[in-house]
Amino acid sequence: MSFSDFLKSGFDFDENEYEQKLHYYLYNSILSAVSIMMIIFTCIRLINKNFTQGYIDLTIVIISLTSIYFLRKAKKYEDIISNILLLVFFLFVSETFLRVNGSIVGSSWYILFLMSAYFLGGKTKGIITTIFVFIAIIILGQYTDTPYDVYKYFYVLMPLVMSVLFILLYEKRNLEAKKLLHNKNINLKNEIKREIAEKTKLTEQSKELANVIKNSNIELYIVDFETDRYIYVNDGAVNELGYSRDELMKMSIFDVNPYLTEKQVSYLKNVTEKSNSKSIVYITKHRRKDGSEYGTQAYIHEV
Repeated sequence: MSFSDFLKSGFDFDENEYEQKLHYYLYNSILSAVSIMMIIFTCIRLINKNFTQGYIDLTIVIISLTSIYFLRKAKKYEDIISNILLLVFFLFVSETFLRVNGSIVGSSWYILFLMSAYFLGGKTKGIITTIFVFIAIIILGQYTDTPYDVYKYFYVLMPLVMSVLFILLYEKRNLEAKKLLHNKNINLKNEIKREIAEKTKLTEQSKELANVIKNSNIELYIVDFETDRYIYVNDGAVNELGYSRDELMKMSIFDVNPYLTEKQVSYLKNVTEKSNSKSIVYITKHRRKDGSEYGTQAYIHEV
């Protein structure tokens, strides 16, 4: 399995499931990073004989790996897992905040938690989580060894306020970018539809013109300028000369008009190129397959 498949939990997402696909990238990336980080913390805690915190860290690892497992089972588990993870990590971060008893260290975990809440749960869950975080800090601040005063609350809550503000601004930026991309996508689709309609119309007109040319009683030939061989003949030419179309496609103008010489053809090409209308009239004879001949007035056009 490729790394990309792992981040998508092995699912194939439809075009309209772009948001869910992005969520799975975020879920698996965050949960994998958390699992690795908490495994390291668990080892450190156990080495330092801090067994209680070590077991808590190990519990987070188990929950993260279990979430990854269920994310791989079915897409329907996404919302359930999101709510469970937010609750578990909220309790874990709150416990860490109370245990660390350091305004800067403790609140930094809340910042990471809020970022995960907004990115995984969306704006609504993010705002609800923000309210719970603020309430939790205000309450827990009174149960530390040194209860928080107004200034300490200010220093703890202000980084969180700024973090939430930056997240909301980032979300607004993404929303505007999505709107712009959506409008461009609509305009592009409309432009493609117009081009398809125009090309379809031209194709139908070309088919009609091709049928008129093909079925015309007037002989019409298209000749390669370099080799003097036929590259197209219509039904009028086939009927008049008596050759099949396949036979004519293997022939040159000298086979149909035995009186032409290479010098004459070179002269006609030169006159045609220098003519303002890029066309000339030439009187000549054609020889049928049965050997009979007939006079023709040829209109030669350079394409």
